[in-house]
Amino acid sequence: RLFRALALPNDSVLVDLGCGKARVLLVAAQAGVRVVRGVEFSPELCRIARRNCAIFAQKTGVAATFEVVEADVVDYAIRPDESVFFLYNPFDGAVLRQVLANISASQRVHPRPLWIIYRNAVHSALLDGAAGFVRLRDYVFGGLDFVVYHSAGSQ
Repeated sequence: RLFRALALPNDSVLVDLGCGKARVLLVAAQAGVRVVRGVEFSPELCRIARRNCAIFAQKTGVAATFEVVEADVVDYAIRPDESVFFLYNPFDGAVLRQVLANISASQRVHPRPLWIIYRNAVHSALLDGAAGFVRLRDYVFGGLDFVVYHSAGSQ
C-alpha cells in the first residue's frame, strides 16, 4: 500500500539497503517498480534473496529487474540511476550516518529527485537533520510505521 500511496515515477530504481531475504524487493516489484536492488552484507542472506527473487519472478511474471548485491552498505557505491532508498532500520546510527553521506554525495554529482523510506525509524533524527532532505510524511499501514523523506527542492 505504501508504494501505491507514494506514486513513485515509473523510472524509479529502488534500493533496499540491508535487504535480508528480499521481501521489500518483491513487494516493490509487485507494486510496479521496474528495477529493484538489494544490498546485503550476509552471503547466506544474499543467496536466499536471489533465490526468492527468481522464484517470485517465475511465478508472478512481473516485469521487474532484480539484483542482489553482496556488500557492506558503507562501501556500496550509490549508482546514478538509484532514486528510492528503503531502510528497515537495518543498522545503527554510525552506519546510517555514512550511508546518508554516500547518498548525499551521489546526489551532488548526479542531481535527481530522491526518496528515502525508513521503516521503524529509530534514528530518524539523523535524517531529520540531513541537509538536502525534507520529511514528507509519516505513514502507518497494517500497524507498520514508515517515514518518507524527499530530496529538498524536488517535490
